[in-house]
Amino acid sequence: MKGCPQRSRCHLLVATGIMVGLIVVVGCAGPPQPRPEAYDPLENMNRSFHVFNTKVDELVMQPVVDAYIDWVHENWRLSISNFFDNLSYPNVIVNTFLQGKFRQGFVDTGRFLINTTLGVGGLFDAASVFGLEEHDEDFGQTLAVWGVGEGPYLTLPFLGPSTMRDLPDLGGSALTNVFTYVGTPVLVAGVAATSPLAVLAFIDKRARADRALRARDELALDSYVFTREAYRQHRTFLIYDGNPPMPELFAEEDLQIFEDLEQEDAVDEHASVRQRKLHEDLPTLEPISTLHRVEETAPVSVKEALFTAPLP
Repeated sequence: MKGCPQRSRCHLLVATGIMVGLIVVVGCAGPPQPRPEAYDPLENMNRSFHVFNTKVDELVMQPVVDAYIDWVHENWRLSISNFFDNLSYPNVIVNTFLQGKFRQGFVDTGRFLINTTLGVGGLFDAASVFGLEEHDEDFGQTLAVWGVGEGPYLTLPFLGPSTMRDLPDLGGSALTNVFTYVGTPVLVAGVAATSPLAVLAFIDKRARADRALRARDELALDSYVFTREAYRQHRTFLIYDGNPPMPELFAEEDLQIFEDLEQEDAVDEHASVRQRKLHEDLPTLEPISTLHRVEETAPVSVKEALFTAPLP
């Protein structure tokens, strides 16, 4: 029993060492180059789940969201969104530090504390008044910063688009959400007071995406492809903090073709300069050069007239 405290300290030191090592690795690693085309080997299955999710949303969620938007004032909806964002904000803080963004991590910590206290549990965004900007980080982005590729694209039942890299965040976000630790004891005690909050959180999340989903349904020829590409582009935007790298528009062989064309243009321009110089030095040759240029494109009758016409 005497060795237990020492063993606990050893475990703590090992865990701390692992965490420090991960942060050092973050400083050397970086997100991989985004894949220009989606890697979608499970497209048939994904399309089936996409159709399923679309039908469930059309029959169940859309009427509920329409009523929610019609009956709940916009200011109240904003406060509800702020409340649930604040409950999940520890996930942002943890992943900010895991990505090595220490200054942003302290800012995010201050934002969470201010909104929890002065913002009345997060109902009001008091931190923005103090200039503390809101950020969006999760474990999927952390894995990308550590150099993990996005892997196959996935469409999950009820949850929507994802990738293999973003999948672990489902567990990570649940472990860092304050609601998990507040709601679980209440449910264990036999009180279902948190169930309406869980339903409200789901409705709130769907209501925020309402405009985007309506635009997709109206504009997209293939809603599955539209959803997939929109999701991937949004994730790339988040991973690179709003400054994604410019895509490579041309392959290497295409760039070589452009270089060859530029060299040919330079040669042609040089030849044109020499031609003009020759005409300046020998003005009497100008009609002859003109004759040959016209000869190549003129009708036969015009050619004959030019050949028989005396030179000036």
